[in-house]
Order: sequence, then structure tokens, then C-alpha cells
Amino acid sequence: MRLETENARAIEEPDDAVIGAALASLERRRTSWVALSVDKERSALVTAARGRSGYVLEVVGRRVRRCRRELPPEAVARIFRAYRRGDDTWSRDLAWKDVTNEGWWFYLVVILVLGVAVALAFGWLAEYLASLRAE
Repeated sequence: MRLETENARAIEEPDDAVIGAALASLERRRTSWVALSVDKERSALVTAARGRSGYVLEVVGRRVRRCRRELPPEAVARIFRAYRRGDDTWSRDLAWKDVTNEGWWFYLVVILVLGVAVALAFGWLAEYLASLRAE
């Protein structure tokens, strides 16, 4: 088990007190996210970040799932402690949204813009070379 935050060193095998302190730093806005991971082989990860009215909770495994509602600090603390103990019953009590491919459109737009830019550059180059030949 490994606990990480935005601006502190990672802590191996954190206990409930360490998890509580990390979440308290999130509450005091000293960090913007906290992540608790099981191990590199399973790559399971629970993250919490400040939202508009609570915490945004995500679970990362083969897919990325985000809780459909923001959670209060006490609920996130209970979830992190349960996750550390290997108890995943909390995940069945929440509504999740799969956000694995949520940002794919950005890459599509970038590729399209680059494609248009390359096409314009080749068109300009072809015109320029044609004008040189005509002279």
C-alpha cells in the first residue's frame, strides 16, 4: 500500500492516522489530491481531489471510474481506510461513471488541426514552387 499527495513524498504502508493527515491537508487546501494505491502489479488506485462542494473520488484499475456525486470528507476518510484494509464493499454502494476515454476528443481535435496545418503548408509550398518555375 502506498499513499501519495501532490506535494509530499510517498509513504509506504500508511496507517489510518497517516491517511487522516493526508486527507486533512486536502481539506486545508495544502494539496489538491491524495492517492492510495495497492501495488504496481494490480495497479489499483483510489484518488480524491477537491470538488465544488466536496471530494471527487476516482478508482483507477483497468478502467477509470468516477463517483457520480461529490462526497463529504468523512465519507472519503472511511473509504480510504476501508480500501487500505482490502474492503471494497464501499464501491458497490456508490454510483460510478466510466471516464476512461473522457478526453479522447481533445486528441482528435489536435490531430485534425495538425492535419489541416500540414495540408495548408504543402499547398503553400506547391504554389510557391509553381511560381518559381513560372518565372
